[in-house]
Amino acid sequence: MIRALPETKTIVDSIGDGIVDAAEWPVRCAENVAAVATVFANSVKGNMDNLKERMPDDPSVIPDTVVVAVGQTFEVGLGMVEALAKGTLDSFEAVRKQISRVTR
Repeated sequence: MIRALPETKTIVDSIGDGIVDAAEWPVRCAENVAAVATVFANSVKGNMDNLKERMPDDPSVIPDTVVVAVGQTFEVGLGMVEALAKGTLDSFEAVRKQISRVTR
């Protein structure tokens, strides 16, 4: 059994939407990375504020600050990879939906 093609308007609309969805990939990634960077900046600021408060009286804060900074850096590195991957996967999913819209 041969299935009828969708209307031309639907095909053109789906292609246009798919192109826009693909073109928005850098935007999705940038928004995700910006969110991770904001969280990282707030964490680092909190770590530095703690250092400033404790430093003159408590030199043991130096190794604590270093350990926390290393952990924060590792965490943000993973977060950046995750942000890029999520933006990419979201874009693939959006394009896939447009393809399914015409083919199903």
